[in-house]
Order: sequence, then structure tokens, then C-alpha cells
Amino acid sequence: MLRPLLLLPCFLFTVALGAATGPGDWIPAEARWMVRLEVPELTRGRLGEVVQRFVERPDVAPKLAGLDAMTGFAPLRDLRTVVLCGPTAEERDALLYLNGSFDRERLEILARAGDGHTATEVGAAVIHRLAPDQDSGDAASFACFLRDDLLVFGQRLDHVRLAVSVVAGTSPSAGDAGTLPETGDAPLVLIAQARGVQGLVAGTPNARMLRHVKTIALRLHQTDESLVGSASLTAVSPELAQQVIQIAQGLKALAALGADEHPQLADLAARAELSREGAEVSMQIALPFPMVLRMLRQVLPQPGAAGDAGRASGGDEAVDPSADEDVDAQLE
Repeated sequence: MLRPLLLLPCFLFTVALGAATGPGDWIPAEARWMVRLEVPELTRGRLGEVVQRFVERPDVAPKLAGLDAMTGFAPLRDLRTVVLCGPTAEERDALLYLNGSFDRERLEILARAGDGHTATEVGAAVIHRLAPDQDSGDAASFACFLRDDLLVFGQRLDHVRLAVSVVAGTSPSAGDAGTLPETGDAPLVLIAQARGVQGLVAGTPNARMLRHVKTIALRLHQTDESLVGSASLTAVSPELAQQVIQIAQGLKALAALGADEHPQLADLAARAELSREGAEVSMQIALPFPMVLRMLRQVLPQPGAAGDAGRASGGDEAVDPSADEDVDAQLE
């Protein structure tokens, strides 16, 4: 009779650990900003068609196949949630979380085989030091499996140690502190949040207006026809919020005046809907998927350019960029 009672606390503790699966339970309470990507939402529907178009490109597909062959990991297949967060705006203070399916044994063998590898044990967890390529000039980074399905990376050992203690329940999480609220069950592709924005941008010359902003939030989801983004910011006062919306309206007007020279920018600005309520400014914009595809094509390197360089050195022939026109037609 006594033995089951003694085992009950262990059972409840195990259940509690199993329930702590959301990003709010991983992120340290000290985090002041977070970007969260839901990969299954990224790969479904018409947005998934756009993503698939790019991962099948001849300059991308072989790299993903090589990664899968070496590590047993394919990002679009195996990832569920990606979270980037930090207590400051400094890159070296950020933590990157990958939640998904991993061949943990293979990945840890590869980590230990790397030059300059060292291991630091923190309780049952092992933090691996990953040395960069000698010619890259990058700093070393640290990686640790917090669970079989949760991997964290960071440039500072003390921050990765903190991530270990948060998941172990010995340090408070953002979920415990309520500092970065959860998104609920809405099928969002991406959410970004920042609090204490004034402190994050202090000392940044080009962020003067943000010094009067307390919080910023961005959400992205898809409908059958469009990629829909909504953004909101809370200023320190309604008067400053009015200044923010006036600046945004002025930028919209400037984009409209330059429509002949930059028609896509003018179209983008015209689609943005602005509103203000008290100290909060909100914006919503819906972008049809053909427009999303064309925008991505402008910002991502094109395989044709890589092919031209390869052909000059006896490599593969360039890919015909006109092939993307077929995708435009399919998405219309």
C-alpha cells in the first residue's frame, strides 16, 4: 500500500515535465524578445507551394539532401517549431531552439568528432562546444539537447546553461513569468514579440522613434488566397502613438507618389491598413501569393546567377529563370 503512494510524486513530476512542451516553457523569463516559426504551417496550403518551389531549386535541393544524408535531419520534414529569443538586442546573447524529430545519437557523434570540441555536463544534460571553421572568423557556439525533441544553440555557455535549467524547472520560464504570452491555438505561421523596446534599442542611432515604444507584436498567417500579416505596437502615450501613425501615413503617401518608379512598393503600401486606439497602433496587410512569390524572388539569390558563374568555370549550365513564370500562373 505504501509503495504506490511513494511512487505517486514521481508519476506527477513526470506528467508535469511531459506537459511543459510549449515555447513559453523553454524560454528564460529574462527574454525580452522572441520570434517563433511554426514549420508545419509554413509547409501547408498555398504558402507551402511557394516554399516547396524554392527548396526544389538546383542550388538548394542538393544541400538539403546532403544535410539529410549526413545527419538524418531534413528541416521541412522534421522541424515543428523554431524559436529565436534573447534578453538584449545583441546577437551573442540570443538562443535558438529547434523542436522536432532528431537522430540524437548521430548528431552527438558528429558534434564530438568536430575539431576543438569540448563537453560540459550540467546535470543530465551535455553542452557541446562547436568550433567554427578556421577561415570563417565566427565565434564558437554551444549546443545542447534539452530533450530528445528539443535542441538549443547559443554563443554564450552561461545562456545555454540557463536554457538547461529552465527546462529542468530550476529557473523560471517566460511562461511562468508571463513576460512573453503564448499565442493560443491559432494556426499562425510566425509570431514575433518584444517588450521593453525602449531598452532594447537604447544607443541605436537609427531607432529614435522606437525609444518611445513599449511593446511590439507581429503575427503572420495564411488564408486560401493570401499571406496575412498584422502588427501592433504600444507607445508610451496616446500622443506618441498618434505621431507614429502620422509617420506611417506619410510613408504610404510617399510610396504612392513614387508608383511610376517603384510600382510594387506603392502596391504594398496601398494594401496596408492602419488604425490607432489609445496608445496602440495596429497595421494589417494581405498579400496575394503570386505577389509573395515575386517578392521572394527579388530578395533571394537566383540560381541563374550561380549557374553563370559555374558555366564560366566548366560547371553546370544556368537554370532558365523563366521557369518561375509557370509557378506564377499556378498560384493565380
